[in-house]
Amino acid sequence: MIISPRLRLVSLFLVFLSMSSGVLAQSASVPTSTVGVADTTIYNLISASSTTVSVSGLDPLKVVVSANSGTLKITTTTGLSAPTGYTSGQWSGANEIAFEGTLSNVNNALATLQYLGEGTITVSPTSSSILYYSGTGNYYEFISTNSSWTAAQSNANGKTYGSSTGYLATVTSSAEFTFIKNKAGLLNEIWLGGSDSGTEGVWQWMGGPENGQQFWQGKGTGATPAGSAVGGFYTSWNGAGEPNDSGNEDCLAVLTNGKWNDYPCSRLATYVIEYDGSGVSYSQSFQVGSANDPTVAFDTIKTNIEETSSENVYKNSIEHLQSIELTLNEQIMFHSKMLKQKASSPSTSFVDYNISIFGANNNILSNGHYHETEITNNKFRRRILVDAKEVFFKGDSKTTVFTSSLLYDYDIATKNSKQLRMGLKSSSDRRSQTLEYDSDAKTIFIGTGISNQFLEDIFGGMSGDILYSSTDSNYTNEYTNVEAELETYSLSASAQLLGQYHSTTLEVVCKKISWCQSSNAEFWVKPALNLSYSKEYLIDQKFTSNTSLGRTVVHPNIPMPEVTRVTLEPEFSYNSNPKFGEIKKIVSLKPSYACEVLRTNLKSKECGFGLSSKLDLLSKNNNFISNFYINYENLNLGARHEYGFRLKIHF
Repeated sequence: MIISPRLRLVSLFLVFLSMSSGVLAQSASVPTSTVGVADTTIYNLISASSTTVSVSGLDPLKVVVSANSGTLKITTTTGLSAPTGYTSGQWSGANEIAFEGTLSNVNNALATLQYLGEGTITVSPTSSSILYYSGTGNYYEFISTNSSWTAAQSNANGKTYGSSTGYLATVTSSAEFTFIKNKAGLLNEIWLGGSDSGTEGVWQWMGGPENGQQFWQGKGTGATPAGSAVGGFYTSWNGAGEPNDSGNEDCLAVLTNGKWNDYPCSRLATYVIEYDGSGVSYSQSFQVGSANDPTVAFDTIKTNIEETSSENVYKNSIEHLQSIELTLNEQIMFHSKMLKQKASSPSTSFVDYNISIFGANNNILSNGHYHETEITNNKFRRRILVDAKEVFFKGDSKTTVFTSSLLYDYDIATKNSKQLRMGLKSSSDRRSQTLEYDSDAKTIFIGTGISNQFLEDIFGGMSGDILYSSTDSNYTNEYTNVEAELETYSLSASAQLLGQYHSTTLEVVCKKISWCQSSNAEFWVKPALNLSYSKEYLIDQKFTSNTSLGRTVVHPNIPMPEVTRVTLEPEFSYNSNPKFGEIKKIVSLKPSYACEVLRTNLKSKECGFGLSSKLDLLSKNNNFISNFYINYENLNLGARHEYGFRLKIHF
């Protein structure tokens, strides 16, 4: 057989094409194993893990990078543009980003690919007119040429991508339809691969894996409902009356408003071709997960653990010092009241039921106690206290505290009153930030106090407490869990100097402007200087770090807090002292200025103003008391606030 020169030339050309087809076809190169990172809560450079992500083939080309969870970004964008349906703003952080340009520029961008989170990353190189959608794993080609539905279907069926044959796009979910609408832009009407040309009202998909499957049954007339979806398929018709077959409308189109409509198949519109992703080998995926060494994973949150633990201990110490019924101020005020009354009243026994509505987030603060006082012959005062509250701090953290205690006062009718106390406290901390944790602490405490009358209107006192605390905590972020066990004890002490001044000048002014309801109204000024100190000590601690890849036990160095606090706290109060049978009003306003020094591994000093105010309403014989209150301060832990209402009934 003799081969002509022309035929030989054609044969060589075909051979060249066959040899070069693998070169011209785009492909992706990605890591073959899991990319391990130490911290999945920050962006990680993929190439920093001795891995590369690149593409080859077409020049220029387009790349879509998607993540099933987490966020992607690139930092080198020279010579790139955003494909239709995407924006360059997504390059700085999105779960799916896309860019197109020369092969060199695209790979330069992929070299700076970063990822925040854990999951699967898919790299899909395509031609400039074809987009990959990770939700279906398929490819979509958006044709801007206006064609009839029949011509569009014929063209789609005649095209291939990889080994997949094209078809007019089918829609099986809201997410897929949203993708098509966003990428098409809806500047023109769009054909989809649905039709009821075989039987009126029986709408079927006419291509792809869904070929021949019915997705709708029925036809509408005006506002009459047209029918219903079949087989759980997604539909998005333009109102209740569609499809209505108005003028032999047998083909499915998307209107510019993003809704479906039936149109005559001869109408001209743009269209979308879909390719089954299983026949396209251009996309490649790889995994990103936490580091293989659990110790490395633990070290990335160790600083947060230390900070959180210290803050937790600090809050427990402060809560004890500021507990309403345990403060030295409360003891001194009661002591001064008993001396003012000359301790001549008979013995009395009563129970207080207190209900308080905590303002923030509608939480409930409640407390109650049994209180028995026998001041005849200067015997005793004893109390059993139950207190439950929530206190809010900075950083979206809060502490729930439950306290029960037994308190015993004696020598209460002398110039020198003494107190003994013991109790239990349970606290629960919740925090939600980059590091999430919950903490449950149990505390046993014992303490003593003394109050002394120096002059008729000047009182002072000192108190001290020892607290033992056991804490079990869980610290969690996206890739590791740490269980913590802490045992601590703390020493706390406080001192206070209190003056009481009966202001006759304010009483005269009040009566002149007719504010005082009774001639017996009293005004008091009670300046107070408070000093408190608390020091926490570590008995034992252990942290166990758990990941899916291993377990490790560590003993971090946790700085224990030391808190010193000085507060100047003048109180201005008004006592109406009404006639018998009238409601008694007591108004108190207590501004404060406090300075607090917190020492852990660093020293922090904060000074700030606070405010405490209340309104008491007392019935005759004081058997009914209501109290409106507000407390606020802003020091080392940020704003701390309480406000609400108390109701007391005495029996």
